[in-house]
Amino acid sequence: MKKCLVCNVQNRDEAVLCEGCGAPLPEITVAGEPVRRKSKAPLIIGIVLALAAIGVGVWFFTCRGGTDSKSLVRGMPKGVAFVGGINVAPILEIPIVKEQLAKEEAKQGIEMAKSFSGVDVLATKGVSFGVQVKDGSVHLLAVVKGSFNVDHLRNMLRNVGKPKDVKGTPMVLFALSEMLPKRLPKAAFRGLPEAEAEPTEEPAAGEGDEAKAEIVEPKEPEYTELPTVADVVLGPVDESTFLVGSEALVTAYLAGGDTLADDAELAPLLDKVSANAIYWGLGRMKKDSPEGQLIAQLAEAMAGPMGGFIKDMLLDAVGWFEVEYKDGIVMRGATILASEEAAKSAKEKMDAAMSTPMMAKIYEAMPGAKPTLTVEGKEIRFESKLQLPDFSKLGGL
Repeated sequence: MKKCLVCNVQNRDEAVLCEGCGAPLPEITVAGEPVRRKSKAPLIIGIVLALAAIGVGVWFFTCRGGTDSKSLVRGMPKGVAFVGGINVAPILEIPIVKEQLAKEEAKQGIEMAKSFSGVDVLATKGVSFGVQVKDGSVHLLAVVKGSFNVDHLRNMLRNVGKPKDVKGTPMVLFALSEMLPKRLPKAAFRGLPEAEAEPTEEPAAGEGDEAKAEIVEPKEPEYTELPTVADVVLGPVDESTFLVGSEALVTAYLAGGDTLADDAELAPLLDKVSANAIYWGLGRMKKDSPEGQLIAQLAEAMAGPMGGFIKDMLLDAVGWFEVEYKDGIVMRGATILASEEAAKSAKEKMDAAMSTPMMAKIYEAMPGAKPTLTVEGKEIRFESKLQLPDFSKLGGL
């Protein structure tokens, strides 16, 4: 038996990750003594792509469990700049979720998903995810802690990718980069329509057929090049953990080592996320970091007040947010800047960004969505509350 160095649970000799907390298990030497790793926290993170094979919507409305995603994300490899998670237990308390779970169609869908994919969505326990920009590409990492029919799932995944061995774990390589666009029109970032051809002019009166109108050709839209997203490997590590992410991050996860719990900037932000959050995230944006350079590029494409706010102010900050259900969707969080002056200036720019005609239309359509902003020292704090629509008035859809 292998004893987990994190939670002390006894595991099968062939297990790679702890069945109790998901942390990588120590290797067993010839003498039977465990080899200690550097990892300091449980490593369980959530996967969306794997469950996309059976429908993300089915997963979201049917997963059960009580694992706190904050404890899971502490085990992400150090160097990940953005992390987040989903707490399952609070989701199950939302009235619309309870209603969906009680429907016969939902129950049948869950059984069909389990039979097809080998994933028991009702046994999902915890979800979290992370993002890192490395070597000019965006690297993703996600893991789900639940219950998986390993052989069935691996056989199914062979149809979507090439076999790939990652630190002794059979996985498949999925060419995610080939599915994503390489560029987008700048108008898409600004919420503006693309340029259209001008109307054709009519010939001048009395000039006959020889007088032709000048045809104005449509303008070629300006494009913004999008960053490359690294291809991913995916597959079950064992019957309780599923991984998906770039080969580099999956390898780092399986190898153990320094984790996000060792990150002096991001680890303290985890304490600000409440246990009742149904969804949350945190990260850092530094001008001299690969992530900061990417964000600056996208902010340049956005232009306008929001683009200027992101480019000028948030590229030297850390921040967090959470979404909680309290008779509506409550969103709150904070951005922590380098100085009080920077925080005050950033709030002014954020106020301007939220006052644009486009944002005004959004807030009109979604009462309560406009956040209240306050400045306390170096922090800009925000909170909003969005009322859920009455789904009973939608004809039972």
